[in-house]
Amino acid sequence: MAAVWHYGEPFYVKLYWVVPGEPHAWVGWLGNAGVESDYAQPVAGPEDVPPTGAAKVQWVVDAQRGGATDEKTYEEELAGRPRYLTSEGRVLDGSGRHGKYLYWDSADIGDKGYAMAIENIDDDLVTVSREISTDPAGSAICSAGDSYLYYYGEGNATVLLEFVSASNYSRPAKHENWIRDRNAIIGDRPLTKIVIPGSHDAGSYQISRPGGEMTSRAQQVDVMNQLLAGSRFLDLRTDMYQGVWYIRHGTDWTDVRFEHVVEQLGTFLDDHPDEFVLVELLVADVKGVPGMSGDYRDAWNMLFARVHEHLLNYADEAGNKTDITTVTPNALKAAGKNLLVFSWGEATSWHLDVDTGSGKVLQDAEKSDPLASGATRIFVSPWESKPEGEKPEGHVADLEGVYLDPSVHVVQAADIYEGYLDYQGTGGLWNLQTNVPWQLYNYGLSLYDGHVRVTPALVYYLQLRRINNDKANIINMDYLGDLVVDVDGSHDLVSAVIAANVASK
Repeated sequence: MAAVWHYGEPFYVKLYWVVPGEPHAWVGWLGNAGVESDYAQPVAGPEDVPPTGAAKVQWVVDAQRGGATDEKTYEEELAGRPRYLTSEGRVLDGSGRHGKYLYWDSADIGDKGYAMAIENIDDDLVTVSREISTDPAGSAICSAGDSYLYYYGEGNATVLLEFVSASNYSRPAKHENWIRDRNAIIGDRPLTKIVIPGSHDAGSYQISRPGGEMTSRAQQVDVMNQLLAGSRFLDLRTDMYQGVWYIRHGTDWTDVRFEHVVEQLGTFLDDHPDEFVLVELLVADVKGVPGMSGDYRDAWNMLFARVHEHLLNYADEAGNKTDITTVTPNALKAAGKNLLVFSWGEATSWHLDVDTGSGKVLQDAEKSDPLASGATRIFVSPWESKPEGEKPEGHVADLEGVYLDPSVHVVQAADIYEGYLDYQGTGGLWNLQTNVPWQLYNYGLSLYDGHVRVTPALVYYLQLRRINNDKANIINMDYLGDLVVDVDGSHDLVSAVIAANVASK
């Protein structure tokens, strides 16, 4: 069976030397093929921005299904297959004695190119070696200076590599304050009438399972950078592993601690009082009130202990509920609030006590309970949403919205647009889901492929106002902020969504 080469997400590569007993020394960036040389040489430049000549690289793996008849078996097979490093259509190979020098070759993968292995060393730093029996044991990419890189070499210093998402550098001007900057247009407009960029599976930017890059990773940058790039809706899903709350995507765990996401959200809200954020939280994949009860409530309390000062409650302590259609950016600002938190389905309210000094949760409480010294009692009331699969009624948020789970054909932007035209909502918040889930029958297409496939046409629909603020609401996307570049130019979905908020006629 012919190989089905899957090209992963684009990265730039930082290079560091291992210096025994000292901090890692900066070398430069992995270089691309130049005019006079095809060697993958280091390119000098500052650590914060890749210079001209830095290689934009992608990992490539044979994604054919093989004998797999279910997703789990396929993912296990995928994780064990060789992978190759490519840059702009060339594959990393070798030149010179035993292919010692790193070289970008324009030949087809399989005909040329070395299968590569990665070993984690320190946080985001890895060593990379060839999967080749003739290399000395323990050999990895190394260097005797800053001119050439080698696959092996006695006496040379091992080089550590850090793969940094290319989206960190390809994004245009960030939309850090777009709510504030458009206040004249949207300040008195209900949140239900504002077109809002949203992050689907916002915490799944570091999948812990090999192969999960293809099937489960939905974002390229952390939550803070998604917010700075313009996201104002975060779809967060957490579960506990060995006593720690981590972000989880379906059956896949991430390396992202929920407490870190909470802190980033809190910091953004602290620093941006004019920017509102909507959060949808799912704990342990248990929806509605059961997912807010028992041990599951610990995750909710972790969130509210940090951000309760920013929170606009759904109901007050007497049970009176707020109509979402009355909430505007200016009303939030006047109340000193800039956060709404939603449940997946029905919701409940409760009190909790936090330590006034540290902000740590002390206990759940009843309103009439004695308050301990040094404690603050807060009341929290998450907003409910329409349970999945049920008919929408009233102004309750429909955060399921338009969601296309492909079962027959590859979803295109036209399918999402048709779903948008046909959608009949609640009059509350709702999602237009642009993310296309991974499916075994389309095993060669990743979540990133879905983003690349649908984004250009969705930008087109928004620019022509076929999708507009008269009907659209949250545009919930994978790889928020990532630009898709094709023969027609660069397509920026976040900018197009924000620009759809035009003045009423």
